[in-house]
Amino acid sequence: MFRRPPICSNIGGMAERLRHDEDGLLFEAGDPISLAETLHRCVTEEGLQARLAANSPGVPPVSDVVRSHCEVYGIGGTAPASATKGRNRKLVAAVGA
Repeated sequence: MFRRPPICSNIGGMAERLRHDEDGLLFEAGDPISLAETLHRCVTEEGLQARLAANSPGVPPVSDVVRSHCEVYGIGGTAPASATKGRNRKLVAAVGA
């Protein structure tokens, strides 16, 4: 989407998706020195941002995100009533859940 490589701490969901030094950079959670070093590297290392951005899988379509969430939470072919209210109704309809 923005073609900028993510920089995130080494814990949590983003850390699970990101491949360090392939499509983004990780820093040690709770360590401001690690964050500073990572940011410094990002702005000083020639070609790093372009290389990481080129390897980025990009932003998945909303329908893929909804489908994977339905799989994780075992929603399968039917969505709970709360998922069919408001704007969520369009998302659920997009994946046929």
